[in-house]
Amino acid sequence: MSNKKFNEFKSLFIPSDIMPISMILIGIIISLFISEIAIKLIGVSISILGVVVLLMKLTTRMSSSFETKFKSNPPPNFKITVKKSPEAVRQVIENYSGDIEDKETKSENDDIELPKIINKPVKNTMGDEEGFRIVKKEKEEIEDSNNQVEKESSVESSKSEEKTIDAINIEKRFVEEPAQVVEEFKAPNRFRKREINIPTQGLLEEMPILKEHPDKEFEFFINRILMAIRSVSNTRTAAYFFYNEHKNEIILNSFATESKTVINRKSKFIAGNDIVSQIARSMKPEILTDINPAAELDLLPYYNSNSGTNSFIGIPVIYDKNVIGVLTADSKHSDAYDAIMVNFLSHFAKLISGLIRSYSDKYDLAQDSKYLKAYNQLEKTVHSKGNNIVYHELVSNLDTLFNTRNVYSVLLDDTRTNYIIKSVAKTENADFEVEFVFNNDNSILSECIDTNQEIYLVNPDSDLIRINVGEDMSSGFFYVIPLSTDIETYGAIAIEGKEGTNLDRNERAFIKSLVSKASNIIENNHLLEMIKTGFDKDPESGLLTEKSIVFEIEKELSRISNFNYQSSLVSIGFDKYKSIDDQDERINETILKFINSSLDSTLDKLDLKGVLDNNLILILPGKNAQTAKLWAERIRNKIASESLYLADKRYNITVSVGICELESNSNCRNSIQNVNDTLKVSKEKTNTVSVYS
Repeated sequence: MSNKKFNEFKSLFIPSDIMPISMILIGIIISLFISEIAIKLIGVSISILGVVVLLMKLTTRMSSSFETKFKSNPPPNFKITVKKSPEAVRQVIENYSGDIEDKETKSENDDIELPKIINKPVKNTMGDEEGFRIVKKEKEEIEDSNNQVEKESSVESSKSEEKTIDAINIEKRFVEEPAQVVEEFKAPNRFRKREINIPTQGLLEEMPILKEHPDKEFEFFINRILMAIRSVSNTRTAAYFFYNEHKNEIILNSFATESKTVINRKSKFIAGNDIVSQIARSMKPEILTDINPAAELDLLPYYNSNSGTNSFIGIPVIYDKNVIGVLTADSKHSDAYDAIMVNFLSHFAKLISGLIRSYSDKYDLAQDSKYLKAYNQLEKTVHSKGNNIVYHELVSNLDTLFNTRNVYSVLLDDTRTNYIIKSVAKTENADFEVEFVFNNDNSILSECIDTNQEIYLVNPDSDLIRINVGEDMSSGFFYVIPLSTDIETYGAIAIEGKEGTNLDRNERAFIKSLVSKASNIIENNHLLEMIKTGFDKDPESGLLTEKSIVFEIEKELSRISNFNYQSSLVSIGFDKYKSIDDQDERINETILKFINSSLDSTLDKLDLKGVLDNNLILILPGKNAQTAKLWAERIRNKIASESLYLADKRYNITVSVGICELESNSNCRNSIQNVNDTLKVSKEKTNTVSVYS
């Protein structure tokens, strides 16, 4: 009897069998060592009774147990090389290709061509005036003969000769058929039914939905594969390892075991002389038997102590003709694995390879989706007022996408000799605060800005200064990219990585393109600001620019002081509603143009209008606060009665107005602040005119 059969037979015994076995032994001892015949007979009877009880228990267990291992097809014709060494007996599969044909699904007659059947047209041999009539139809009789049902039917014609059918008078005959009694019969059962109590906990377990984490979803499927391997074989531990050929590393991805305490918690190993590394390098499956306990830890690096492993099998997982992992199983039983098991595990290896291909595509798609979202969020800052929003959005997106230690945006000041921290992704973990000014020409950051070239370092030396002195020199990558265009260099983006993390080439290429996009937005905003400050009036709307309107307010204050006459400053802003997206700069410009066009017919020639803080601001010479209020009420009612079309939808826009009468003892800044505060009060009430007092 082989060890496998002996172990299966031994598993039928349980501790409660000690009683009948003891009866057998006691009976044998009595019958052998007691000389009296009567007592010998009692001993024999006790032994027979113990045998009967033991057999009854064993037969009950054997009848309720069943073999779970499937009957697989014969394995392919593997060429196996057996190598004996002091560590173990190795069986190497030499002609394994990782692409074993599935004989169950391949047809043997795939190359046989079936002859084509040509349908011949049926000729009608019946004349125009010929026909037949059914006069009787007998019901089918069911006969029980050899458990088969035979169907018989007959059609009886009235005459064999031809009959002429009168087209006008058609004879109607009703055939009365007697009701036929059909005897019911019950087919005999051809199977035996047995109920098996299986725990439903695993069957009812639902797969977790991990849309944003393909790695977790992949790990879930790998665990199920390993559990399936253990359920159909005498396997103690089934595991899957990733193989990184470039770094020469073996990474324990998942395992299913009955001995969790002996599993090495270290998940990453340097590929050496262990059996997993040898299988990964040779691309050949191997079976180990008779493993020497002294060499167990050297062969199986995922155990931290001797665990009595006697058999091992490993199958390489091949992806694009390269080994990317190893699927393993081990057992305490000797000769637990053979060529059939190699064939069985090879199907799981192909399944894992397909899962990796699928989830690699899914991961790339998820990354592309995140990158596109980051681009779109940065695109929204194109028309933003000032570049601070651009800096903040850029560092926030980079920190979210790559889970960094911190991200800084650093700019050159106006003198181009100092650096300013303009934005920080994580202020609570920052080495430098926002608006921190420093000058350090010996840092990696300054080298990046001077050369206008990106710099990427993994675990840079502590002697190197990344941004400025006083920074945390914890290990991790440091990546700095210049904020520059073809016209100007504005600064740089500095990214500090967490310990043990790095950026691959594709990630760095995306970061570089995102920073380039931000640089173009910054330059665009800078040029727009130059245009606004360089022109006195917007050529399209006729509104004075911010610089010009401030200059006109200062001149009006001088006139009031010199000529002692009245003048008012008016600020008009549209009320914001949920139905209107006020974050869209194009919608804001459309509404301001609509309000501006409504003002033209109500203003005098000396009145001035411009834009300040995204609101319309007007100077009304010769009007005091009360006169300006009457004018503002007419404007408010006029705008509320008109309709504006946005995206083919009709809206009624309302405005709020703030009025401040200019005084000779006031300055320009205070006057603007007063009218803005008054407008804020009106906007809180909506569709209101307020006067500063």
